[in-house]
Amino acid sequence: MLKRKLLKPLYWTYMGLLWTQSITAIVWVILIATNKNEDGPTLVTKLLLVVGVVITLPGDIPSFVWSSCITSHKCIPWYYLTYYDFALFLSIPSVIIFFLVLRTEFLRLDQEAQYSVLGGEVDSLFSIHSQSTEHS
Repeated sequence: MLKRKLLKPLYWTYMGLLWTQSITAIVWVILIATNKNEDGPTLVTKLLLVVGVVITLPGDIPSFVWSSCITSHKCIPWYYLTYYDFALFLSIPSVIIFFLVLRTEFLRLDQEAQYSVLGGEVDSLFSIHSQSTEHS
């Protein structure tokens, strides 16, 4: 009995943190997708990020919701596969999508850093040239 009393607050803390994480992910993705910045990620990258987050959300539904669905036999398309299994399977394409998003962002930021370094070198050449013309 004592063990059950200790596990109940831990379980609800876990559920609260899980739902907070899911809601926060949705809010962040909406903020990223609606942020308009010419130097920021492309529209395709933003859409991939939104799709990646959305398809992971069914896997974040608490297991007691899925288990009640499974035990009522309302969500069993086949006797060996449930909707929860399908929701967990969606995590595979979401990981691939997140990898693509991170790769495109890394390449964009790498290219931007190269342009920044090149711009700094050009600026320093102009300043050296202008200093040498002032002294002569």
